[in-house]
Amino acid sequence: MSLAVSLTPYALLTGDHTAEGYDGKTWKLTMSHTVNDKLVNSDAGFSLLAPKIPSLPPGAFDVYVGLKEAYNDEFTFYFDGSYKHNTSDGTSFGGIVYAMSLQKMGLAQITKVGGKAALGADLFALTTYTPVENATFVLNENENFTIPTIPKFATGTQPPGIPVVTYPGVMTLDFPGSDAFIGIRDFHRKVIVQEITSSSMRLVMFMTLSPDAIISQNPLIALSTSAAILTFEAVN
Repeated sequence: MSLAVSLTPYALLTGDHTAEGYDGKTWKLTMSHTVNDKLVNSDAGFSLLAPKIPSLPPGAFDVYVGLKEAYNDEFTFYFDGSYKHNTSDGTSFGGIVYAMSLQKMGLAQITKVGGKAALGADLFALTTYTPVENATFVLNENENFTIPTIPKFATGTQPPGIPVVTYPGVMTLDFPGSDAFIGIRDFHRKVIVQEITSSSMRLVMFMTLSPDAIISQNPLIALSTSAAILTFEAVN
């Protein structure tokens, strides 16, 4: 009789560190998408950003947004808490408002934008990006995650009167002390892990898609307006 061993989310994320030749576990955004992959508002219930698009079809960021490069990046998590991000072409996929902010500050260049045909506006962009060296990650299996959001989506406020939404009892993935990220490059890099298995994981990545949602430059405070719920597949 064999007994099934239940792996922890951390082990599912980082792979079998006891295996010979272990070099972390690598993930990338899946082009096939699933019925759970969607663009949503950053409200408590993740209502649809565009009601006519209940879920993302296969290759959505290529076919409908025109940014096939969104699927190129690879993200590797190691058992010791280290993290590596590999871009195939020196650019990364993210929200247009954050991309414009980076370009304005001279921190990156926008190389391509997309989304207008399907979404009515160019909501996404590719920007030049050099991955952070010595980046680390933190996986929290259960926390009440609070993030700034626009007033109509808020479930409360934080001093000095910043509207926030709280997601109770969720698993989160964060990259403290650096500008490392996974999936979508935007103001908020901490993500919600909705589901993780040995071969796939589904993340909620928050975005600020309106310049009006940047309510302070110093300190920088950007309210989330939207989120992308996307599935990643294990590469190795």
